[in-house]
Amino acid sequence: MTSSQLIIGLGTVVVDHQVIVQKHPEVNEKTTILSDRYQIGGPVPTALAVLSSFQHKTHFIGDWGKDHFGEMIQNNFNQVGIQYLPECASKDTRTGFAHVWIEKSTGSRTISCKRPDKEFELTTQDRKILSKATVLHLDGWPEQASLEAAKIVKNNGGLIVLDTGSLKPATRSLLPLVDILNCPQHFPEQLFGEPDPLKAGHELLKNRHQIITITQGKNGAHLFTPDSYQFIPSIQVSAVDTTGAGDVFCGGLIHAILNKQSPEKAVHFASITAALKCKKMGNREAIPSMDEIKKHIN
Repeated sequence: MTSSQLIIGLGTVVVDHQVIVQKHPEVNEKTTILSDRYQIGGPVPTALAVLSSFQHKTHFIGDWGKDHFGEMIQNNFNQVGIQYLPECASKDTRTGFAHVWIEKSTGSRTISCKRPDKEFELTTQDRKILSKATVLHLDGWPEQASLEAAKIVKNNGGLIVLDTGSLKPATRSLLPLVDILNCPQHFPEQLFGEPDPLKAGHELLKNRHQIITITQGKNGAHLFTPDSYQFIPSIQVSAVDTTGAGDVFCGGLIHAILNKQSPEKAVHFASITAALKCKKMGNREAIPSMDEIKKHIN
């Protein structure tokens, strides 16, 4: 990494209300909350937090309200070292939030999310910052701003990374601009009805991505490049909280690629980083240190 590298993230940022339950309730069933906590969530901010912890220069583009949750986001960004413009705080919107239910026995989670009320649009200052990006990391929201930002960064020689999550209306337009694509196994089935990850990966390569990862949680990740395919297993851990594991995976992947690791080594590094995160509660405090990660690298 050099001091001139700038990783910009554009995507959803929310305040998670995490509640821990012994077991996920059935429909119309009540359950007791064992404990609860608030944290800053969203695929892109969590990946940026990982990258900031690895000493990268990061900047978030997006918005939140001038409310209590918005103050929580700003305080967290200041704490972990994610840069942002003061204009991100808008009186015209309400900060997004999510309810996250975590099952104590397995670490599995169920999420309901409310994004900000107003559709975010890039400003002149945002465009100026984007022109300096080494990497642009996206989750596909907000859609038009993501497309515009990707075109700006692409035209200036930057790398575009997309963590898809689920299929969004503008995803098909965004995919041809993406260099590194990370997606869960259900994404290609939503995109073109292909449940087989091997067939799906080769179909996705038609978009000319440099690297594709199709993740299967604790079971590992499928890695595709234009010239090769490999399956990268995950290390096995006793999971406490799987929330944000995929976001942490993307942060680790971007770090390894910027440090000139081969695709195989980069995905191995990302898988270890994500697995170790699951051993602790949260998506900031649980980010593993570089020393922890290196202990598991062969």
